[in-house]
Amino acid sequence: MSDYGALLDTLGRPLYGPRDIDVGDRPDPDRPDRGRTQHVVRGARRHDAVRSIYGERSPELLAADRFRDDCAEASGARVDGERAAMRVQGGGRHPEPATAVLEAIDRARAAWAVIDLTDNSVVCECVLGSMAVSRFDRAYGLRNGTGAKRLAGALERLVSHYDGVDNGRQ
Repeated sequence: MSDYGALLDTLGRPLYGPRDIDVGDRPDPDRPDRGRTQHVVRGARRHDAVRSIYGERSPELLAADRFRDDCAEASGARVDGERAAMRVQGGGRHPEPATAVLEAIDRARAAWAVIDLTDNSVVCECVLGSMAVSRFDRAYGLRNGTGAKRLAGALERLVSHYDGVDNGRQ
């Protein structure tokens, strides 16, 4: 998943409010593990609510990553290359979206359709926007744990949706 930084409004403020950042030790990418010495560096990355709740190899994280990629590609961003760029086809004054973007729009719309309307805000904030679920509860004035339940329901529907797509049922 490509990370294009915080989404900003026209005044340069974060679109969905402040984001949460996880700081911790991780293996040093410039010094691979050779022998007994494990080289670690201090690093920071945007908080991923799905990863922190469900873990690295969960079907929920795989579905969330696929959903993020579909949404990013639907917005025109190239997520499969080394450079961040917008995909267009044709020259001239009014380039049209590439076929890959149009297909990604269809995939993103299908995924958004399976998410319950009451869960749209938690998906926007916690899956797409890097907000911690506890902060979501506070920001929206919800009882502690409500955001986690809404997130679980939305992710369950996304997992079944992508399983159906992979198995040809959709």
